[in-house]
Amino acid sequence: MASIESQDMTLEKLFDEFYVIPDYQREYVWEEKEVNEFIQDIYEEFSEQNQNSYSEYFIGSIIVCSRGDNLYEVIDGQQRMTTAYLVLCAIRDYLLTINSNERIEALKNKITSLYTDDWGNDQFKHRVELQYEESRGILESIAMQTDLDQRSPTRSVKHIQNASAEANKSFTNRIGSVLYPHLDSFLRNQS
Repeated sequence: MASIESQDMTLEKLFDEFYVIPDYQREYVWEEKEVNEFIQDIYEEFSEQNQNSYSEYFIGSIIVCSRGDNLYEVIDGQQRMTTAYLVLCAIRDYLLTINSNERIEALKNKITSLYTDDWGNDQFKHRVELQYEESRGILESIAMQTDLDQRSPTRSVKHIQNASAEANKSFTNRIGSVLYPHLDSFLRNQS
């Protein structure tokens, strides 16, 4: 019988691995309210009053089951996992707007990993992949900064697109300037 283990992980460590959100999970349902609360928590943790006193900050539990080869199936916490992934993409997009190239490359590796396939072709493997058919491709398009051609997007795709837009807006308008000087600490202290 498999054992159950618990461990604290930073966002940096969490996104060293690869995750699939299986099709038996409910689709992404967080709306603007939940996404804003998640982002507001980040903002408050790194606002001026807290800049000198970093401590670990708990974003919630995520339960996974190993499939082997650094691949994990998300059993619980997929809303938080997906939102955290979208936040990483928003941080990357913010860093691109301010030309912070030295930090972009490290962050890109937390979003996707580049490898060479058996035929010598460069391939990207995304850190989080959705397995439910109607939403497959949306996280990849956000991670790769490409448009997803969906004439009639599902409710889940709309929620993910809205969450991504909200994260980008938040980082561009207020959080980016607060978080930027403390980005390394942010990635290492969120568990």
